[in-house]
Amino acid sequence: MTAGTSTVPVTNYYVANSSTGNKIPDHDSYYNISVNSGTLRINPKPLSLTANSGGYDYDGSTKTISGYSQSGLVSGDGISGISASGSGVGSLTSTQTYPVNFSGAINIMRGGTNVTSSYAITYNPGLLTIGPPTIVTTTRTEYENQWIYSDHLFSGVVRRYV
Repeated sequence: MTAGTSTVPVTNYYVANSSTGNKIPDHDSYYNISVNSGTLRINPKPLSLTANSGGYDYDGSTKTISGYSQSGLVSGDGISGISASGSGVGSLTSTQTYPVNFSGAINIMRGGTNVTSSYAITYNPGLLTIGPPTIVTTTRTEYENQWIYSDHLFSGVVRRYV
């Protein structure tokens, strides 16, 4: 393994002490370096997938939300085989919530190599919220007007209650 290698499987690697001398020049002096054998562990990279969330007012029709965002994907890697969606109708009188869940089998590819096992993946569901419709109310209003209807002049107070 060398620094900058982009594809290293997630696993344990044995590191052996194979150096002799182990000296690093620094001006006119040398430091003695002790190297011990051991294990190097390459851990999976955290990847978080979060399903989209959203809200609508009830109108009697089925509402759907889909898609997701990701955080932690290595540049050049691509996700396929997975989607997120949720749907619901809602209620005229109360707020209803519906889950937005993931489905499918995720594949993460780097070029032609499947690197899915190099990630520790967390799936975060979303939420579709459908609230009751927005109702606009108007208080009692009085108007004093004059109007013409069929060539007759009318005047007075119009009372409208909503």
